[in-house]
Amino acid sequence: MGITLAAVSVILAGCTLSSDDSPAPVNSVAASDMSARAEYLASLAKSAGIVDPPDVALVRFVSAQEWAAVQIDCLADAGFEVSLLADGQGIDTSSLPDAQTVKGGPFQLAQYTCEAMYTIDAAAAAGLDDDQLAVLYDWYVSESVPCLEHQGLAVAAAPSKPTFIQTYFTSEGWYPYASVDVMGMDDDQWNALNASCPQSPPDELLYG
Repeated sequence: MGITLAAVSVILAGCTLSSDDSPAPVNSVAASDMSARAEYLASLAKSAGIVDPPDVALVRFVSAQEWAAVQIDCLADAGFEVSLLADGQGIDTSSLPDAQTVKGGPFQLAQYTCEAMYTIDAAAAAGLDDDQLAVLYDWYVSESVPCLEHQGLAVAAAPSKPTFIQTYFTSEGWYPYASVDVMGMDDDQWNALNASCPQSPPDELLYG
């Protein structure tokens, strides 16, 4: 759920780096990873209404498990006090004034900046093999999709299981929540949806 260019210097100063968080050397990161990051950030900027996104150096890629906590810390450094959603899968922005969370607003820019500094590395961090992806697919189809549809939401048709596994770590990957119009919801509606229909299965299902 998202910053004006006038706030960029404040945000970059706020998201200070610790001694262990110096920017990642460009030659130590695979070109394919940086290409995927650039594509992700371009999509994020567009959805957040950021017309001229700042050029932000990557600090490091983060795992899916640590993403929310890292983002919350970075946003706090930038002056935005947010918290973890009840399901542990996302960020609760309900404490922020509506004026800050509008498209292209201060929070959207701060969120973009933090995502650019600490970009999620789905392939390396999730560490899911084909068998785990098959389990994830079954859970999406049997639990996530019916739950979202029960809430009156249309979900894009699932690909075949082999296609899901093959494309999961690409920009063409299928994910039930990708069909949800986040911008059309207020925070209470978003939080309620996440509580009713968790975005991810229990860890024991994938890692047990």
